[in-house]
Amino acid sequence: MKPQQQYVGLDVSLEQTSICVVDDAGATIWRGKCLSTPESIHTVVAKHAPEAVRIGLESGQLSTWLFHELKARGLPVICIDARHAKAALSLQINKTDANDAHGIAQIVRVGWYREVAVKSMDSHAIRAVLVARAQLVTQKVKLTNCIRGLLKTFGIVLGGGKGRRFEAMVRERIAENPMLTTIIEPMLVVLLTTREQLAVFERLVRRRAGADQDVRRLMTVPGVGAVIALAYTTTIEDPTRFKRSSSVAAYLGLTPRRYQSGEMDRTGHISRCGDAMLRTYLYEAANVMLRRSTRPSPRHPPGSLPEDPGARAATSPPPAATVRAPPPPAEKRQGRMTSCARARYRRGDASSVVMPRPPGQIAPHQSRTGCLGDALHCRAARRSKALRALCRFAADRFRAG
Repeated sequence: MKPQQQYVGLDVSLEQTSICVVDDAGATIWRGKCLSTPESIHTVVAKHAPEAVRIGLESGQLSTWLFHELKARGLPVICIDARHAKAALSLQINKTDANDAHGIAQIVRVGWYREVAVKSMDSHAIRAVLVARAQLVTQKVKLTNCIRGLLKTFGIVLGGGKGRRFEAMVRERIAENPMLTTIIEPMLVVLLTTREQLAVFERLVRRRAGADQDVRRLMTVPGVGAVIALAYTTTIEDPTRFKRSSSVAAYLGLTPRRYQSGEMDRTGHISRCGDAMLRTYLYEAANVMLRRSTRPSPRHPPGSLPEDPGARAATSPPPAATVRAPPPPAEKRQGRMTSCARARYRRGDASSVVMPRPPGQIAPHQSRTGCLGDALHCRAARRSKALRALCRFAADRFRAG
């Protein structure tokens, strides 16, 4: 006789975990709770679900630790997307931990879930270094700005400078004011300590980047340094799980949302799902690609990078001033103009005629706000295109290794 298959759902909290065991027909076999430790969960599952086929838990704070510990003990555990679990569990009338565990068991039984690729503990250790470094950078900037703001109240405006130059400049300006010395000196001590500990993380990041061949390969991309390359490799980790390099941009939340229902089809802003830290770093790298630095670099000697479109546009003569024709009269319009059509008209994509404009004449139906909006729209489109191109470029180079 074929043994009965069993499916287990785990609803994990910080102290206790609710467990539900169901059979292949969906009937409940056992319900209970245990401590949120791998030993306790393994003991309960071995006792009440020895023939477990799948053990599901939602992605959360303890999911990485529990996933790897239970996998090491030979349990068939999977981590499911919390958004999918929430959509299924929202159909329940009563929201309890026991009901959530029962719902997760039913989800893994029917197979209606998206399995999350849990990163290794080594990747999480590197990401912890990057998060701690980013926190210290934020604190350093906040302390510096706070000192500048406090001194402006007393008429002391500091010039440019950072590091030891900034500290020497502050001490020189407050030397004759004992009250400001009492206030600012402790903040300078904290700022110095923050800079010293930040240097420790910087050395650790450079040492880790130098020991990884994939990271060194990614650092050959213009605008990508050790921090961005480490964040990229630890987020992607396994490039073979992406069929196409363009899928990486969607995984990082850099592709626009879409809402389509019937005759309605809207394309919105980027989804912003996925890792926010890597998305921020890629945004900075895209800015570097759009706005190149004139400072020489040992990794990218002159002539090794393509010509900067911005520099070429700066040396070329300005284009002729243009003016858009006014919209048609109200009696000739067919219904109201939609927001998309109005935006296309402002950008000049449709329903507009380009003609020369005399110098000094203001274009009708075109205000400074509209010009700024068009400029920001074009700049945002270039930056989004650069972000997606950077993701594809980095993914292809990562997969080539």
